[in-house]
Amino acid sequence: MSSDFTARRNAFETDTTWSCGDDALEVRRDGAVLQRFPYVSIRSVNLRFHPTQYSRSRCRCVVRAGGGSTTIDSVSYTGFATFDDRSAAYRKFVSTLVARLDGRGARLTHGAGPITYGLSVLLAVVALPLLLAVVAWFLLSSGLGALILVKVLLVLAMLPTLWRYLKRNRPGRFEASRIPPEVLP
Repeated sequence: MSSDFTARRNAFETDTTWSCGDDALEVRRDGAVLQRFPYVSIRSVNLRFHPTQYSRSRCRCVVRAGGGSTTIDSVSYTGFATFDDRSAAYRKFVSTLVARLDGRGARLTHGAGPITYGLSVLLAVVALPLLLAVVAWFLLSSGLGALILVKVLLVLAMLPTLWRYLKRNRPGRFEASRIPPEVLP
C-alpha cells in the first residue's frame, strides 16, 4: 500500500509527489521518478519546525540516503508569498514514512542540528539585546528616530517566532512509534 504527499516547493517547479511504497520512498515530478530511496539505504530522517516569514507554522522532513537526499515541507507554494497549508496530509505521510523505517537502521532525529540550535540561542540571548541597545542609542542621538523605531518594531514582531523555534527545535532522537508533536504541524 502506498502513501503519497504532493506539494510545490516554489514558483520554478511543478508539483512534486513523495510516495512511500512497500520497499522504497520515491520522488516524482511530472510523472517521472526523480529519485528512489530503498528504505534499507535511508541513513537518517530529520523532522523540524521550520518557519518562514510567509509560513510561520511550516515543518520540514529531510531524508538522507546513500544516493542523495530529499526535503519535504508541510506547505505548498500557490503564488507570490502564498502557501497552502497541507498539515494533515504531511502528518499522515511522515508518520507512514517513519513507520516503514522502523527497524531498518535509519537514524530518526528531530529539531535543528546542535550548531544551528546553539547559534539560534546565542542570537536570542546576546545579539538581540545588543541590537536593542544599539537602536536605543541611535534613537537618542540621531534624527532618524521614527524610521529606526519602525525597524525595531519589525524585529520585535518576529520574536515570538524565534521563541517558538527555540522551544520546538531542541535537537534529539526519537523512536518510530513516538514522533515528537512539536516537530509536526
